[in-house]
Amino acid sequence: MIPAALIILATLDGLFAGFRDAAGRNPLLSKRRYYTRAMIKGALAGLGASALIAAPVLTMLMLSDQPQTLYQELLQAGQAMATVYGAYGSLALGALCVYAIPRAEISSLATVLILGPFTFLRVPVIALGAAAGLWACPSLPGALFVTTAAVVMASLGPLFNRINLSPRNLDAQLKAEGL
Repeated sequence: MIPAALIILATLDGLFAGFRDAAGRNPLLSKRRYYTRAMIKGALAGLGASALIAAPVLTMLMLSDQPQTLYQELLQAGQAMATVYGAYGSLALGALCVYAIPRAEISSLATVLILGPFTFLRVPVIALGAAAGLWACPSLPGALFVTTAAVVMASLGPLFNRINLSPRNLDAQLKAEGL
């Protein structure tokens, strides 16, 4: 259950990162399709990040002489991380639901009060979740799992920025929207 929760949270984080990256980069007035596409790309990136995180974990489990014990230790770290990330993700998802209301005043309020500040809190929340995971599982395999997860997830936002700010991609986005 914990691995599934972490994969869902990583997918949601990717979805949010895709939305954040797309926000403010399109001159069209009607942006729903543009944002939807960005969120789908982000969710797929979150799933890809989950695979990158799972690879060293599966390798450690296969190489361990006590895989069941190691798995239980890593579950403790995962549970601590999921608690922190779940609270943050729930609030962000709620704000995104409010943002989806088709009234400019309401969606703007959700952006200003929650989505905007949460952008700045994302990396500290990742660090807080990593600290909780290390506290719950202070072993070398636990540190490898927690550090890999934190670095991979914290890299999503900057990765989107690097990809989407290149002039070639900006031109492609404008052509896709018919501009």
